Amino acid sequence: MIIIQRDINNNGKIDAGDSMLATAYVLKKKIPTDKQFKAADVNGDGKVNVTDSMRINFYVLGLITEL
Repeated sequence: MIIIQRDINNNGKIDAGDSMLATAYVLKKKIPTDKQFKAADVNGDGKVNVTDSMRINFYVLGLITEL
């Protein structure tokens, strides 16, 4: 299987499921595994926060083309 960077739910694409998971981590509704945490930390600052969640949301919506 090909691993896609920032694919939090590991389904082979970056989509609404990844966006929902990132938001759930920010809101402390779910606790990510180490692998999910690394995928969700888009800006690489060692945290999963609203900045990461919004970048994933913008990507899924087609507002940006790179994470």
